[in-house]
Amino acid sequence: MIENPIPADIRSFKTKVFGPLSLRQLICLIADLILFFIVYFLVIRPMGLNYQAYVVIAVLTTVVTFAFSVEIGGVPMEVYIRQVIFRAILWPVKRPANHVIAPKAASAVGSSKEEKRRRRQVKKMAKTNSKYRAYL
Repeated sequence: MIENPIPADIRSFKTKVFGPLSLRQLICLIADLILFFIVYFLVIRPMGLNYQAYVVIAVLTTVVTFAFSVEIGGVPMEVYIRQVIFRAILWPVKRPANHVIAPKAASAVGSSKEEKRRRRQVKKMAKTNSKYRAYL
C-alpha cells in the first residue's frame, strides 16, 4: 500500500503542478526562458558575442528568476521587495524627531532662584503625594 506523508501545517502546503515545481515556480521558469531568448536574439546574436556572454546572460536571468520564485517568510518576493521599499525608504517607521523634547537650559546648574522655586514646589507636592519624596 502507498503511504503519503501529511504535512502538519496544511497552510504551508504548495500544490505541485509540473514535477517538483509549483505553479509560481513554473511561471517563473517560463518567464526566464522567454527573457533569455529575447536577450539572445536581440543582444547576443546581432552583436556577434561569444559563448561566454551567452553563459553570463543565462546565469543572470536564472538567478533573477530563482529569486522571484522563492518566498521569504511565506511572502512572495515582489511583495517583500515592495514592503522593504515602502517601509524603509518611502515611509519609514522610525522618523527623525522634528520637535524639541526639552528646551536646553542656559546653564547646566540653573539659577539659584529657579532652583529654590523648584525645591519649594517639590516640597509642596511631597506633602500631598508620597511619590514625590524621592525628589527632595
